[in-house]
Amino acid sequence: MDKRVPQLHRSKGRFYLRWEDYIQGRDKPINRCRSLQKGITEEEAERERQNFCIDLDNVTWQRWCETDLEIHSSKVRQSTIDGIRRVYEHIKRLYGPNYLKDITNELLLDYRLKRQNEGCKPGTFNTELAIIKAAFNRAIERNVIDYNPVSKSLRCRPDEKSIIILSSGDYQLLLDTAPTFDWELIIAIGYHSGLRIGEILTLNTWNIDFNYRVLTVSNSIDYKLKSGKGRQVPISPQLLDYLNRRVEQGRAGRIIDSVSLKPNKHCSYNINNASRGFARICEKAWLVNRYGKNLYTTHTLRRTCITHWVRSGCTMDQVRDLAGHASITTTAKYYCQPSSVGEIQSKLDQKWRQ
Repeated sequence: MDKRVPQLHRSKGRFYLRWEDYIQGRDKPINRCRSLQKGITEEEAERERQNFCIDLDNVTWQRWCETDLEIHSSKVRQSTIDGIRRVYEHIKRLYGPNYLKDITNELLLDYRLKRQNEGCKPGTFNTELAIIKAAFNRAIERNVIDYNPVSKSLRCRPDEKSIIILSSGDYQLLLDTAPTFDWELIIAIGYHSGLRIGEILTLNTWNIDFNYRVLTVSNSIDYKLKSGKGRQVPISPQLLDYLNRRVEQGRAGRIIDSVSLKPNKHCSYNINNASRGFARICEKAWLVNRYGKNLYTTHTLRRTCITHWVRSGCTMDQVRDLAGHASITTTAKYYCQPSSVGEIQSKLDQKWRQ
């Protein structure tokens, strides 16, 4: 008798299914158990067993999905289980495969095309593909199937988003629209120092060196830097004026008092609150596209500052250190594309003037 096939057992008036699960890398099999519904007869329990029974040569798709979700549910969060279930439902809706072996590379290629026609974004499909690949790896570990139909060629190339930077006119418009001085500070610090929004909200007055005009960004209890390493950022004359005004108010401690859009009202330093507040300022300043979506985010301030550093002649290593990037690849890929365009444009302008 193959112990990998679920067998029917009865204990205390209730029926159970028991079987052994063989996983690669383990010397001994894992004993699995599933309780059936209370009050059913032996004939009904046997029918449930047959429906649940996994034939190692022809594993039904429906049975594999149920078994995989049940076994996997004890190891990961519910949100992950919901994501796996949604992918299984998409495959069932589009194809309704009878057996697990029916899922082939050709079928997944067609699946990608149908999902794209439904409006599925490339990044979303790549996530679904990773879920399918992991599911087949689990099936291989349990000796249910001997191949994985998911290959790298199935991945979609994500759409490259254009890098948007803030113009000087829009920057001044944001400052004029800012409802409080705290928000003027947030916009000015992000635009002139390239700090992340979390770094701005946790910045303290003792991080400012007015003699050498330097901002010190370091790890704190409230915020851990993304790269894990502190850095120093130069203070521009425009930003120095804002920081002087803040210190002259007798401020000691946090530079940003509140991210509320209403004066004299406390609001949490939560990054999400700051992002929502900045979005409302953009809407009030009419900095939206024709679909009503905001043109800028708080990260646009950081991206603009880093782009200005590159265009001013700083080397890639210097920009990486100032921005607090762990890798120079991040600096080159996500922040410095507009700089090369601007450099070429300036050279063309000089040539045309001649």
